[in-house]
Amino acid sequence: MADLPPRLETTVQYSTMGAEEGRLQWWKGISTSNTVTSCIGRRLQLCSILSVTIALFLILVIVMPLKFSQQDKMLKELETKADNMALSLNSLPNKLQQKAPLSQGPEHKALTEVKSALTNLQASITSLSSEQHKTADQQNRRLTELGHTVTDLSQSVKASSSNSLPSSVNSDEKDTKITKLDHDIVDLSHSVNALSTDFHETVKHQESALNELKTKADNIHSSLDSIPSKLQETVEKAGRKMEHSVTNLTLSMNALSSGLQDTVSQQDTKMQKLETAMNSMSSSLESVASKMQQTDEKLTSMLNALSAEIMSIKRSKDNPTYRCQNNWSLNASSCYLFSPNKLTWHEAGDYCRTQGASLLILNNAKEWDFITKITVSEFYWVGLTDENTGKWAWVDGTPYVMDKSQWKVGQPDNWTKHGLGGGEDCAELAERGKLNDDHCTRQRKYICERAATGLQDTVSQHDLWLQGLETAMSNMSSSLDTVPLKLQQTVEKEGRKMEHSVTNLTLSMNALSSGLQDTVSQQDTKMQKLETAMNSMSSSLESVASKMQQTVSQQDTKMQKLETAMNSMSSSLESVLSKMQQTDEKLTSMLNALSTEIMSIKGSKDNPTYRCQNNWSLNASSCYLFSSNKLTWHEAGDYCRTQGASLLILNNAKEWDFITQITVSEFYWVGLTDEITGKWAWVDGTPYVMDKSQWKVGQPDNWTKHGLGGGEDCAELAERGKLNDDHCSRTAKVHL
Repeated sequence: MADLPPRLETTVQYSTMGAEEGRLQWWKGISTSNTVTSCIGRRLQLCSILSVTIALFLILVIVMPLKFSQQDKMLKELETKADNMALSLNSLPNKLQQKAPLSQGPEHKALTEVKSALTNLQASITSLSSEQHKTADQQNRRLTELGHTVTDLSQSVKASSSNSLPSSVNSDEKDTKITKLDHDIVDLSHSVNALSTDFHETVKHQESALNELKTKADNIHSSLDSIPSKLQETVEKAGRKMEHSVTNLTLSMNALSSGLQDTVSQQDTKMQKLETAMNSMSSSLESVASKMQQTDEKLTSMLNALSAEIMSIKRSKDNPTYRCQNNWSLNASSCYLFSPNKLTWHEAGDYCRTQGASLLILNNAKEWDFITKITVSEFYWVGLTDENTGKWAWVDGTPYVMDKSQWKVGQPDNWTKHGLGGGEDCAELAERGKLNDDHCTRQRKYICERAATGLQDTVSQHDLWLQGLETAMSNMSSSLDTVPLKLQQTVEKEGRKMEHSVTNLTLSMNALSSGLQDTVSQQDTKMQKLETAMNSMSSSLESVASKMQQTVSQQDTKMQKLETAMNSMSSSLESVLSKMQQTDEKLTSMLNALSTEIMSIKGSKDNPTYRCQNNWSLNASSCYLFSSNKLTWHEAGDYCRTQGASLLILNNAKEWDFITQITVSEFYWVGLTDEITGKWAWVDGTPYVMDKSQWKVGQPDNWTKHGLGGGEDCAELAERGKLNDDHCSRTAKVHL
């Protein structure tokens, strides 16, 4: 900005500053410029003209912006007032519609005031427009005069340029100053033209704003003219809506009264049902208490009888007798398993052999009587068949001597029309312990039989069992004693809750009915003033409906809780009865089983026999463990030694038969190997005498293509009890 001429610099500064500060700065630039200074030594006429021109220009520059600034401010204020009036007019119909007056009142007064204010606004706009036109004309004349003055000044300067400077000034300096003076005049002319252009644009802008303001005023006036008709329409519409609301209010009151009566009726019905349920539950509680007393007496009697029985056993414990494992029943010197599941005849036989037993063989009348007392209404497979020879024989090879009294009427008949192929080659015990022939593939329960083990002293176990039973009885008696008291307390508590709920419901219903009547009476009184009555009745109706809904909801909640409590008590009662029945059945079963055990202990007292630990099977004088897990041959031998045993050594044909009956379709390691000497021998050092009938066909073959290294140096029992040589690192089950 430092390179600009002085006047141009002040002009730029003026445009970037405020109005007053810019004018002062511009005046300072003019007063110090070379243009004013160059007047010294010129002719008086030129200086006078130039001074007048500059003064006139300054007046226009200072006064015109102030004048137009005031007019702009007035225009903005008028526009703001017009916009506010337009907003007020737009919101006025809504306010009138909300109030919906029935007669002329404050709204009409406000409307009159608005019209008066609008008239004043239009007058102000007209006055401002007139004043603006006058000001524009004056300023236009001044600008025109200023333009003529500048033109005259330019011509005068040109005419007297040669004589305007003193003779003491040389020719070059004179030309320079004249040229500079010409430039200053040209700049002044440009400034006057720019000011004229800005003035005309400002005048156009103000005229446009005034026209727009007039248009807004006219629109507002039109809106005010239409308000009375809209107001009347709004009043009529509000009246119709009020009448409709009164009708709806009456209908709502009637519906509310009807709903209240229905609710009261429903509550009465629920109360009657609850009373019936309470009476029923009271009867059930009495029945439960009676059954509990009977059960207690029954169990006490059974416990006393059992105690006496055990005391009798203790007195005779010096005499040895037989015993059976759990779930097996003792008779004479045999144990019997009555299976709960069903299998075919062959599957049943295989299972019995895995238990060291066989299907039932009935040897005498006493055994027959023992069995028939248990198998009254069930079908059980027994070890009797004619499948192999066509003649009936027991599974141990003993021939059966036909006795028709042991069979059902008309049996055996070898019936073939069952559609299963062939006849009926397997025997079963049918109804009342009578024999019947049937197809061997049918699914039946079955009875396994095996020899009992010797018993030296089992009384201590039964003492412990009895002590546990007595403790359980005592605990159950204590628990049963507290059940009636708890149930009674629960019933009384819920009864008090129900009575309290009924009382609250009655009070709430009375209060609601009274409040409803008062509300209706108040609405009838206030109907004279329709607007006030509508607001009051609507508010009262909403309050009454809300209170009634809350009251009914609370009562429903209380009734639901009471019903839930009743259902819970009923479920608890059913659960107690169910548990009592289960406990009764369980204890009865335990007592029966214990009685059976005691009877078996008191039974046959012949010579004692050998016995084995749990999971071990007895044959002759040896015990055998058929392992369920798989190990290598060496791991199996180590495990057997930890049990004080060795891998199986088969010494004779009877032992071989016993083993092969159990190991039908499994692979078991036995204590036979040629790993050390290259010759087959038992693990106790006894040489094995080769018998090819004991081996699978083609075995032993010392096969080397298994990929495990070496041959096959350890023996196992394979399918159907035949020996097979295998690699010692394979895993198989174990015989001990």
